[in-house]
Order: sequence, then structure tokens, then C-alpha cells
Amino acid sequence: MAVVLIPRAQRYLALAADAKPAAALAGSKLLETDTGEVYVFDGAAWTRLSGARPWP
Repeated sequence: MAVVLIPRAQRYLALAADAKPAAALAGSKLLETDTGEVYVFDGAAWTRLSGARPWP
């Protein structure tokens, strides 16, 4: 796979109990502030990144 620049990806903060945005842009990330879990949106679904650290 080639490296792909995602110029308009978004970052979200939420609680684990919150619904994740359904209309996010592919490549967007979501940090669950109460669990520390990080998710990435692939254009269709949110996937948890194992071992991920929150962004600065």
C-alpha cells in the first residue's frame, strides 16, 4: 500500500457511551476520553486501534 495523505481528516473527543459520528471523513480519529481508546473511521465504520496512544 502507498502512503496516503488525508488532508481533511477530523479529530473527535467523546465518552465511551457517546454515539460515534456516522458522517465522519475517512481517516478521522476519535479519542474516548474516559477509556483512552482511539478509533479510526474508514469511511464505513469505526475501528479501535490496538495499542494506540492519544494524539498530542
